[in-house]
Amino acid sequence: MNGYQSAGSAITYLRRYAALSVFSISGGDNDAAGIEKKEKKEILKTPKKILGPLTRSAGEGAKTLATAFNQLTKEEQAAITPADKAKLKAIARAIH
Repeated sequence: MNGYQSAGSAITYLRRYAALSVFSISGGDNDAAGIEKKEKKEILKTPKKILGPLTRSAGEGAKTLATAFNQLTKEEQAAITPADKAKLKAIARAIH
């Protein structure tokens, strides 16, 4: 896979998961469906009322995301999972 294909793949991935996040839809894992049993454990989730607006802000760019994040309370900021923070940053970086 060349650099252009990798970039296109990354953009497609970000768009797909941004859309899934905005509509609070689980994409599932199609790569290893049924191969191994997943352990039951508590999965941390960012509340939808926080993640939705942040995802929309990330879609407008990094500055808009930073402004939206700074307007949250400390408790709301703490409720955002590290994985969701990484996804939001990736979405904002892809918007150039």
